Formats: sequence, structure tokens, C-alpha cells
Amino acid sequence: MELGEDPREQLELLLLLELQDIPAVRENSAAWGELRASAVFNPGLREPLNASTRAWADDVAGLVGQARAAGLAAAGADPLDVAERLTALVEGVSERWLSGSATLERARELVKGAVVAELGPRQEAP
Repeated sequence: MELGEDPREQLELLLLLELQDIPAVRENSAAWGELRASAVFNPGLREPLNASTRAWADDVAGLVGQARAAGLAAAGADPLDVAERLTALVEGVSERWLSGSATLERARELVKGAVVAELGPRQEAP
């Protein structure tokens, strides 16, 4: 899956890359879920996990800011707040998908809806 042509499309695709019916993606997502759960009981895992989580949120926040600057998204909450909500949602729906509580289609629909909820309806660049 290639990243899109504009920052808003890139943002959505970056999030959806986490929800693909490909063995490597499923295994990676499951491993991250296990790592996150293990960090509850193993404080030594927390800082590396937090650093990775921050890096992902920073990447998403950058795309939120770029989409707004390009006029492709409504102004709103701090881009990092938006990014943290979106990445947390992806992690949660990924766990539901992997555990059979949601279909892959439903998980992807929820992520797409969250992008619209956070950025507003897609606006065309000026």
C-alpha cells in the first residue's frame, strides 16, 4: 500500500497500514499488543515502549499539521492530542480485529470515521 498524494490521505493510509490481512502485519500487531500488556507488569519495558509510541504519535501529528496547513482539514485540537487519540484507536481496533471481536472491514471503517471525526470532512485544498 503506497502512501497517498496529500497529507490527509497519507495520514489515513499510515493508520490503515496497521490493519491489513497480511501475516507480517498481524504478527507485528499482536507482538505490539503483547509488549504493551507486558509493560503493565514489567516497568523496564515502559520507556522503550513509550519512546516508540511517542515517535508514532509525532509522525501522525506532523501529518495532521500538514493537512491543516494545506487546507485539507479543519482547525481543531492540538495535533498531538489528535494523533494520540487516533493511534490509540488503531491499537484498540487492531486488538478487536486480531481477537475476532471485529472484522477487518469494521476496524478499517472505524479508523476512517475517526479521521473524519478528528479532522472534519475532507476539504479541497485552496
